[in-house]
Amino acid sequence: MLLRVTRDRLARRKIRALMAVVSVLVGAMITASLVNISIDVSEKMTKELRAYGANIVVEPKTQTQAIEIGGVNYAPLAERRYLDSDQLSSIKTIFWRNNIVGVAPFLYGVVEINGQSAVLAGTWFERRLDIPASSVTLPNGTVLKESAGTFTAGVRSIAPWWKIQGEWLNDSGTDTDSGAAGEVIVGEKLAQVLKVKVSDEVRVGFEGVDEAFKVKGVVSTSGFEDQQIFVTLGEAQRILKVSNAVDKVLVSALVKPDDELARKPLEKMTADEQVIWYCSPYIGSITYQIKEVLNNTTARAIRQISENEGKILNQTQMMFFLIAAAALLASAIGVASTMMATVFERRLEIALMKAIGAEDGQISRQFFLEALLIGTVGGGVGYALGNFLAQLIGRSVFGTEIGINFLTLPVTLAISMAVALLGCLIPVRRASSIEPAIVLKGG
Repeated sequence: MLLRVTRDRLARRKIRALMAVVSVLVGAMITASLVNISIDVSEKMTKELRAYGANIVVEPKTQTQAIEIGGVNYAPLAERRYLDSDQLSSIKTIFWRNNIVGVAPFLYGVVEINGQSAVLAGTWFERRLDIPASSVTLPNGTVLKESAGTFTAGVRSIAPWWKIQGEWLNDSGTDTDSGAAGEVIVGEKLAQVLKVKVSDEVRVGFEGVDEAFKVKGVVSTSGFEDQQIFVTLGEAQRILKVSNAVDKVLVSALVKPDDELARKPLEKMTADEQVIWYCSPYIGSITYQIKEVLNNTTARAIRQISENEGKILNQTQMMFFLIAAAALLASAIGVASTMMATVFERRLEIALMKAIGAEDGQISRQFFLEALLIGTVGGGVGYALGNFLAQLIGRSVFGTEIGINFLTLPVTLAISMAVALLGCLIPVRRASSIEPAIVLKGG
């Protein structure tokens, strides 16, 4: 009965009802579009930010301070500790294995190139790895099993901005095959110093052994790598006479910005918090898991990159939140204005209802029910238009399609009804304060 009466009243005041619905609709549309964009774009932005380099470096645990300049360890080879290149595929066996999108090992040594000292860097360029079947034990004792698979690792996945003149070295063979024997890639600045170009020959000497190599390409990185000469990891191990040795590994991982839990020391977490932390893609939990599978190593975040990524994502989400909050506030004000006008128009009706015994609660329920109907209609239509708006913003601003997330429908409806009820509070108080005697006398 109350629902039918409320519906009839809204039908008699179509313009007022439409204005209130439009007020809610605008807020719901903006909220739905921004929530969809925030969910979809945040994930895509995280993947795009991975194009700006690795965010984790893995190195052997050592007692001594490394002599490192420009990312290169200059300690004598005999005094260095190394990672085992045969164990690197285990990085893809951690709990967050699917968030590891790039892995590139590096082995460095100082050699003579055409009579001049330069840094030789051995790495993978595009190497297919066989990932073994594995199991992960969570802090609460739960064991998760994962089947075997393959993964393409190499510097081309963690540094896609490197520009090559010529060709990349081919190291797509087996893990034990050095690949691209007798071929090198020369950094742009080093090539200028040596006055060499693609297809030229350079001579690489180390500890009395001198070999000829063909320049397969010249690489421009806009970093210290422009002064280095690159070979495949297997070739570097052969030239430098160290088996299965790696100085460091750069890892590119998809992570979420640190929050209060991520910044809490692990030893101060409860058992439940440790499970949540371990099962969340924080930069800290991923480095912890890498250290679990690689013995005697240190894995640390490259803070400048990871913190900037988190800052960008947090600022983007905060901007979306503030815009949505402003839109919803405007919607609430619009509903309040419309409902106040409705109360003024219906003051005689309200006074008459009170005069024949209606209580304030009964009158309030009528207005609240009207607000719920307005919020439901405005929220539903706003959700549909919000999806359309999200697609327009996604294509024009972010250059990508925005996926429709149906989980935002109940959220949008709930927010729309809450906004309509909030906007109805002041008009309801005004209706409750009407004095029947004064109004019916024409006062």
